This record gives sequence, structure tokens and C-alpha cells, in this order.
Amino acid sequence: MKIGFKNLRSLVNTGNLSIKPMTILLGQNSSGKSTFLRTFPLLKQSIETRTTGPILWYGRFVDFGDFSNALNESENSKNDFIEYSFELDFNKENINRYYRKKPVFENIERNLDNCLVAIQLKGDKENKTYTSKMQIVFNDFDIEIVIGKNKELESIFIDGIKIKSDNLTMVNLNNGFLPTLFLLKDDENHFALSSERFSLRKIFKEISSISNRKLSDETILKILNQLNFNSNKELFDSIIKQDIVKGFANKVKDWEIENDKYINLKNHLITSAIPSLISLCDSKITSIANSTSYIAPLRATAERYYRPQDLNVDEVDFQGKNLALVLRNFSQSERNEFEKWCLNNFSFFPRAKILGGNISVTVNFKNNSGEHNIADLGFGFSQILPVIVQIWTGSLRKKNKRYRRYSGIKIYAIEQPELHLHPKIQALIVDALISVINFVRNEELSVYFILETHSETIVNAIGTRIYKKKIDKNDVNVIIFERENNKPKSQVYEVKYSDDGTLKNWPYGFFEEEWQF
Repeated sequence: MKIGFKNLRSLVNTGNLSIKPMTILLGQNSSGKSTFLRTFPLLKQSIETRTTGPILWYGRFVDFGDFSNALNESENSKNDFIEYSFELDFNKENINRYYRKKPVFENIERNLDNCLVAIQLKGDKENKTYTSKMQIVFNDFDIEIVIGKNKELESIFIDGIKIKSDNLTMVNLNNGFLPTLFLLKDDENHFALSSERFSLRKIFKEISSISNRKLSDETILKILNQLNFNSNKELFDSIIKQDIVKGFANKVKDWEIENDKYINLKNHLITSAIPSLISLCDSKITSIANSTSYIAPLRATAERYYRPQDLNVDEVDFQGKNLALVLRNFSQSERNEFEKWCLNNFSFFPRAKILGGNISVTVNFKNNSGEHNIADLGFGFSQILPVIVQIWTGSLRKKNKRYRRYSGIKIYAIEQPELHLHPKIQALIVDALISVINFVRNEELSVYFILETHSETIVNAIGTRIYKKKIDKNDVNVIIFERENNKPKSQVYEVKYSDDGTLKNWPYGFFEEEWQF
């Protein structure tokens, strides 16, 4: 999975950056690393709330202000848009599970391993956000959809060629991130929800016209089932080499790939699949957003007692305020599993119990029979416990196993996991994350830890674990953010670990104090 941005605050053009199971964001203050990380909870709050636009800039997780606040503030920039781009990987089993058989799209998904989706956002006169352009690239087919200021469809380009779109429109349904393309019925001005059916009629007419005879729907479907959308060349070859209908075969056998008739037929075919492609990509982006667990940089401070509530809470919130309720709601078997995992990874475990009508959170240490109220311990414990509990409930809790298999992905966006922690505990966090990454490989789950940090200890600990082969170097990516002097623009680039755990292309003196005279 890759993600990139243009003109989002200081992120003028990041390119598409790899999100690995362990992704580390490094940079000085106000360099853009928090902006990058917070786009994940930004997507989550946008998806889970009914909105009038694709993005909810201000919500329960993060506050980007509004579109004008989020737009890069460079005076010399003529860009008036913000762009998100995703390189999405698809699991064919999931595609087959959620999409009914559709003649063209079914052939496309056979060879659909990944897809690039780019969405440009603009603000209208009232500063409300709308989607102004959408690009979908799969294999070597390029679809570009342009939407005007009135939020109506302006044009569609397929491989750079503008197609007729007089009877097409874009609408937002089900609070999705991407607007959906629909066809209007030719005889009535209302939406045709089963838009593929209407587009297929044009394909059927086109194939019959090429064949100079009326063909049955069954025969045309046989032709469509032979098409190969693995590339533009392979699609062309599968058309001119088909042998189901002699009349059609005789007409197309001498076509060239630049032939207008081939391009016209290809455009009809791709257009018919656009609604399903958009729906598939939107479902994937929605899954990424819904699977994100965000942990803010400053978690709730410890309290001696917490008021009990009859709430079925099983996930720690982004500030850790409901930590006591989550711990209290563990079943006995879950408590045993959680405490065992904590002892193995951190040599301590938290526990919640009722005391005097209130909930008390205590910390128990290995080889120590005593227990200590969290309020009597260092501030660092109140900061790390929400992280530990969030990771265990999201990735290891058996109760959530079915959901994890359903979504296939879990993302943790964590700001400053090292906050108020001794370097030894920071290194233990790295070990715990690596153990989770290795464990879930057998659970049909892809887990991603995105850490925004200033900790040299964490960076060095990861390198040491790579050298000791506890984690593969290809499972780690380090993204560096460097703000240009006196400019609202950041340079963003990736740094890789080598086999011996050292960082290649590491900026000299990155963690050193910079003296100016």
C-alpha cells in the first residue's frame, strides 16, 4: 500500500510513499510528519460521519480547520487543490466475494492486483470541499473524471481521449469517499442505479454493428468473456483474435491498435466498468479508514479512581480516556491472555478492579507480588498503557478475530509512542510491535504501525532487530520530512535499512543539535 499528497499544508508533493508493517515518520517540528500521520484519522472521521463533502476537516479525532486552512499556503503557488493518491492492493477472493458477476468488470478483476486512485479536492465559494477530479489507473488503462464547480460531471478521459458523457452524472452515495458515476436513462432524467446494464446495451449495439448482424445477448457475452484486460495490447489482441462470431472476427482481424473503431469499442468497455471500479476502490479506502486506530500524542493523565459505566466498550479511544472501562470489560479468559502477553513483552501488566464502588487501575510487575495504583507511578505509564491495550485488542484479541479476517487490514497511527518513557521501555515497545507483525501473518491480517517519533532509541532498536533477523528489512520504511528554510514546503523522502540494520542515505547529523552563530 502506498499513499501520497499534494498541497496538503506543507506536503506540496510527497510522491506515493510506501506504508510498511513498520513505518517510521521522522523530522523536526512542523516539518509535516504529523500532517501525514493524521490523514489516517482524518479519513476515519470523514467516513464514519455523514458529511456534505468527501472530507470532514474538523472532527472527533483531528482538526485541520477547513479546506482553506488545509491548503498549502505558499504565495507563489497557483494550485487551488489538495490531492490524495492511493496505490491499492487487492485480494481477488475479496473482490469475488463482494461483487456479483458483471460481464466486463469480472474480466478486469481477474488481473487486477493493484490500482492507483488519485482524488483532487477543491473548495467552492462557501469553502465547502468537493471532488474536482478523480483518476483511476489499473494495468495500463488510465481513467480521468473531471467535475466542475457546480459539482456536475464535466468530462471523462480514457487513455487521454475524451469520451461522450452527456448522459452521465456523478453523485455521492452512502457517505463514501469517492463520488459514484451513474448513467441517466436516455428517455427519462433520473438515475439508473444499475448503470452497467445501460452501458452494456451500447456495447451490445457496437458489437452487433461491427458484425453487420443482430447478435444474441448470449453470443455477445461469450465474446466479452474472452477479453483480456491485463493491458491495452492484450485487450486488443483478445478482440482481433476472437473466433466465436465469424462476421465479427472478419471485421476486426485487420484492425490496428490505433484504429478509431478499436478505441471506440475499448472506451465503451472501460466506461461500463467505471462504476464497479469506483465502488471497489471506495470500499478499499473505506476499509483502510475504518481499520485505523489513532493514538494522540498526549494521552489522558492517570486518575486514582474512575467512575464505572454500563458501556460495552472494547476499544481504547484515541486519548486513552476510557482505558479503565476497556480493562474492566475484559472477560476472565481475555484478562489472562492479555496479562500473559504484557508480562512476556513488558514485564508488567495493568488491571482494573472495582474498589469502593469505583474502578481502580493498577500495575503489577513481574517477580513482584505487590500492585500499584497507576496514579502512584510515573507519568509515562499513563501514556504507554493506552498504546499497549489498543494494540492487543485490535490485533490479538480472539473476540475480534472474525472482523480482522473480514477487513484483512489493521492500521495503528501512533504519535510519539516514546512520550515520557525510559529508553529501555521504548525498545520493548519495538519488540512488542515486531511480535505482533510476525504473529498476524498466520491470521490472514496485514497490520501496519505508523509511528511519528523523535526517538533515536526507537530508530536504533529497529536496526538492531533487523540485524538479529527478528524483522525483515523489507517490512520497515523510514520517511524523512525536512522543512525548507522559510518556506511552507517540506521535502519528503524514504530511507531504507540494510541487512546489517544500518540506514542507507541517512541524513548526516539528523539527531544532532544544530548550532547557529
